[in-house]
Amino acid sequence: MHGSVFRFIDAEGSRLTTLAERSGLTKQAIGELVGELEDHGYVERVADASDRRAKIIRLTDHGKLAQVTAARILMDIEQRWSRHLGGDQVTMLRRALKEVIALESG
Repeated sequence: MHGSVFRFIDAEGSRLTTLAERSGLTKQAIGELVGELEDHGYVERVADASDRRAKIIRLTDHGKLAQVTAARILMDIEQRWSRHLGGDQVTMLRRALKEVIALESG
């Protein structure tokens, strides 16, 4: 579930509402995930310079390292799948999974 934050957060940080919209989760669910990630030192909340009432959630250095590591692991998995299944099959699998996610989110 933490991927819902790591996957959708902008390099400069994102508002909680933006993360909720992008992930298809509720603001409450994303808020809980952000809280857990904050407790573990992966993200921090800072004041939004354009609106002092709002907070920007941004990755800490620890969070950036985790994001890069996760991306590398996923790339390695996809490469292994491609060797065994073929690139076309992996592309079709990715497309089907996106459709399933869209069905569940909408």
